[in-house]
Amino acid sequence: MEPRSPALEPRAHRSACRKGCSGTGPGAARGRLRRPARPRRGGSEDLGTFTGAGLYDSETGWPGLSGDQRDSVGWAIKKVWSQVWNPRAYEEREYFSTRHLDVGMALLVHANFPEEEAQGVALTNNPFDTSGLEPAFYVNGQVGNIDVVTPDRGVRVEAYLQYFHSPGQPVVYTQRSSLVPEGSSVLSPEQAYRLGFALDAIHRFFAPAYGSSGWYALEVDWKFDDKRSPGEPSLFIKQARPYPRPVSPTAGGCSRQQ
Repeated sequence: MEPRSPALEPRAHRSACRKGCSGTGPGAARGRLRRPARPRRGGSEDLGTFTGAGLYDSETGWPGLSGDQRDSVGWAIKKVWSQVWNPRAYEEREYFSTRHLDVGMALLVHANFPEEEAQGVALTNNPFDTSGLEPAFYVNGQVGNIDVVTPDRGVRVEAYLQYFHSPGQPVVYTQRSSLVPEGSSVLSPEQAYRLGFALDAIHRFFAPAYGSSGWYALEVDWKFDDKRSPGEPSLFIKQARPYPRPVSPTAGGCSRQQ
């Protein structure tokens, strides 16, 4: 039997997560735990063919709470890990023929954003044109922390294509948010540019790993939050994952895990 690595011990996990949760940044008093679940051998999640997006819920842990009491870091770790066996994750793995007992779950710890100014999900390529003739970023966004993927009935999110590498970097809106005044947008032109600049950098960075077969995109969770500089929201990138190639020019869209 192989010796267990100290990194796998529960105490080591809690300690590492507490350090992540108590670091600098917005929401430093509490941290958010997310999960990219990955099979240890065979199959895959968080890869181009099977992202696992939306299968699991994030949890908030408070570093100041000790042990495994509710809302502590230890409690949040266990709550996230237990979701490997939630019904939608189980059924999705069955569909993709992934062996359940081969799945191991990693944790991503980032600052909590309870009152962000805007947030959303973006694709680093145009899902409506996989030929590559019209490359663009596809951005879905909303004010505050209103859900982007599954909004309440009657609530519309902002959606636009940003042709970042075209002259003038035009932005073409496909839908306007119902939560901002008519004629306004969730993101200002300056914020849209900053987000586009970040998406371009992310896309180029991962191109050697994922771009060899032509069209590819990453799905990126982003937020604008002003906790560090009140009145001047900063851009935060929470995570990026490969996005499955659309099966047809009209199969694009954004999905997101909470």
